[in-house]
Amino acid sequence: MALIGRIMALDKVSSGTEPNKAMKQKKNFIPEYADMPTPDAVLVNEGWYRKLQGRCKLWDRWTKGDYLDYNERLALFSNLRFLRYSDKNRFVLQDVLKFFVPETYEGHTCDEGQIRQKFRDSSLKPCPIVKGPLGVSQTIPEFLSQNIDIPIVPNLSKVPLENLDKWMDEHVPQFLDDREAGIKILKSQTASGKTERIINSLLTKVELEKTKVIYAAPKHSNLEEVETRLFNKATFNQIALIHRCPQKEITQSDLLYLQLGLPAKTRSAKRKGFIDKLFSPDEKGLFLLTHSLLTNLSNLDADLIIVDEEIDSSLIKETKLGLTNLATTIPFLDLQTSQELTNFINDVKDRKRDEGLAIDLTILREKVAPQVEERLDSYIQSTQTSSIAVGLFECYKTDGRLSKDNAGNNCVRMVRKSTLIGDAKLNGIPVRVFTATPLSKRTEMYYGVEIEVIEAPLAENKGKIVQFCGLSGARGMHNDNFPKIAQYIKEKLPQEVIDKSILITFKGSKEEVDFWQSQGFNVAENKGNQIHLLNNSGLDCFKGKSLIIAGKSDLPQQAYQDYYDDCHESPQELTRQNQVIELNGVRQSLYLFEDEEMRKLQLQNIQSNTEQSAGRARALREEGATVYLFSNLVIRDADEVIDR
Repeated sequence: MALIGRIMALDKVSSGTEPNKAMKQKKNFIPEYADMPTPDAVLVNEGWYRKLQGRCKLWDRWTKGDYLDYNERLALFSNLRFLRYSDKNRFVLQDVLKFFVPETYEGHTCDEGQIRQKFRDSSLKPCPIVKGPLGVSQTIPEFLSQNIDIPIVPNLSKVPLENLDKWMDEHVPQFLDDREAGIKILKSQTASGKTERIINSLLTKVELEKTKVIYAAPKHSNLEEVETRLFNKATFNQIALIHRCPQKEITQSDLLYLQLGLPAKTRSAKRKGFIDKLFSPDEKGLFLLTHSLLTNLSNLDADLIIVDEEIDSSLIKETKLGLTNLATTIPFLDLQTSQELTNFINDVKDRKRDEGLAIDLTILREKVAPQVEERLDSYIQSTQTSSIAVGLFECYKTDGRLSKDNAGNNCVRMVRKSTLIGDAKLNGIPVRVFTATPLSKRTEMYYGVEIEVIEAPLAENKGKIVQFCGLSGARGMHNDNFPKIAQYIKEKLPQEVIDKSILITFKGSKEEVDFWQSQGFNVAENKGNQIHLLNNSGLDCFKGKSLIIAGKSDLPQQAYQDYYDDCHESPQELTRQNQVIELNGVRQSLYLFEDEEMRKLQLQNIQSNTEQSAGRARALREEGATVYLFSNLVIRDADEVIDR
């Protein structure tokens, strides 16, 4: 809109209005424009216009002989008139006229005379019409005045690795000794030595025989690794005080029970014994458990809770109950309840947002769920797994909200918050989180708290992270961007680099993984499972390797809408637009939410997934590690950024 406003103001100038008066008369126009100094001319050389190809739509259309209306021509020529050849016997105007097709403008005012007149018009100033580095709009003179062929080095202050190590040696013990109740976060780069220092502090500074400490990590594999590292350093007496939660053995039937919102049928004596010890006030020591278990327990009593990696995504449990799936329970209900449930389903199906987001679940809680539970085994056996009413029994614990499923149909969304944050504050328990990628914005929204983040200095990589920003990295509606991303990588990297590198990309089906393999990429895996953008946190198996990180993972629009709806009384429809922001040492143009709160949450989510994936090579400490990152949000760990 600013560009259109500027063009309309320039149009007044061409009609005889004084330049400054025209600019100031234009409503909704940038007021400073009238007072802007006229920019200096920029020297160009042979083939200057090739640098504009694919970056300036007006120039691309002009060179193709397409029709540009008067305002579009005005915007283009007001830029081009500030270019000068180094050779004084050559003129940019001559290059422009080479692409002029008189037949295109037959019957219009545009001719060679008008073009020359616009080039001589000293009142015209350039407006941004070029997609500059990292998508930021620039004028043609501004764009051509810089060397766009050299990599961009983010303007961030980075310290030597030795300085970071010294900081961590001092601050990690202080962070653990701080016994103020509630949650705090220590943010430091991947491979900065967080876990090693936690282990050392626990074994040298904490009397485990007198203290109950909980250590939580994302997955059981992380706990096994930490347990091994603890045992390698612990004394005989300390080993006896280290307890790791056994992994739950879950049957297919258990999975269905859990999906429905009920406890698993299979009972584990070892797991029960661990939880009994955890809750016993007389038991002391170090208890290792997953984020998921920690956030599902209530009224914990501990002297200290240590969380390795962000836990925010486990604090809020949400379930979406599809209406078609809910209808599969009707044959297992009495006649009256069946009719009431049918009415309930139709009401939710036709509900509009402006009619209210809260959904009364009384019919589910008091009639449907109890009747289905009485015939649960029969229901499970006679219903296809894909049609099970996932989350039905969550209605016992929470209320419902209107939402959309993946197909865009209305559904019932149920949200349950972990009591961890409240319990810690109430019981005086310090919760200390160590992560490279905090996701605290959502936690702050849901719990109404402000979480203190202590940030370590950013250190220089021993290896190298190179980021290519020519594509956004989005997967597309039906993965239709995969071929473009694959081709882009092949254009930028030599085949020998691709051959020796491991690819971390989107979570995919067998067909999607087969696509990447058919393109010659080595898809990352560990123990037979694909390692993708969302499940690599904490993994050490790619340390020192060459990695290709392809893609940018973000939550769907509806997820952000749900978060917004949960935390605001009068929810509005969220919208996004391209915005230029200063982030991680560069100005970059990104497609972000207009709402500031949602924009911060979105940036945290995207950066978290990208930085965690890039961190698997441990380039901070591994000199031979190189990471090639293909997405357009520049992360703070990037050493070089390639714009195209």
